[in-house]
Amino acid sequence: MNAPPFHRYRLPALMLAAMTGCTAMSTPPDARFDPQQTAQRAQQQLGGLLPPGTPLPQARRDLSAQGFDCKDAAAGQGALLCTLQPPPAAATTPVTAAPTPVTWLLTVDSSDGQSVAGLRIQRFPPDLGH
Repeated sequence: MNAPPFHRYRLPALMLAAMTGCTAMSTPPDARFDPQQTAQRAQQQLGGLLPPGTPLPQARRDLSAQGFDCKDAAAGQGALLCTLQPPPAAATTPVTAAPTPVTWLLTVDSSDGQSVAGLRIQRFPPDLGH
């Protein structure tokens, strides 16, 4: 009895492996919030993360996962107030200047008290040129 020729299956197997690898490489990089980005880019990123209708508890969890500290807002000031503070400065003497520490203030608005209606994002210091 002759064994089937396995070389016949090599090419399809290699093609499948290559396609799987290419698909894996096309997945987006880590969507972690970059505190050095512009306010416009932050609005795009966080607006995509928290579209209108997102339940507020989920919004709080998602923002906490991005490093934000969220608290319930006072009446008339939105549903959540979230901040992202820069990390403490390192005690070592750097060889190059560190990036300017950036603080973020994010207000999550809700018209019904249950879900996200909109976002207001502020960056301190503001973007250069603004």
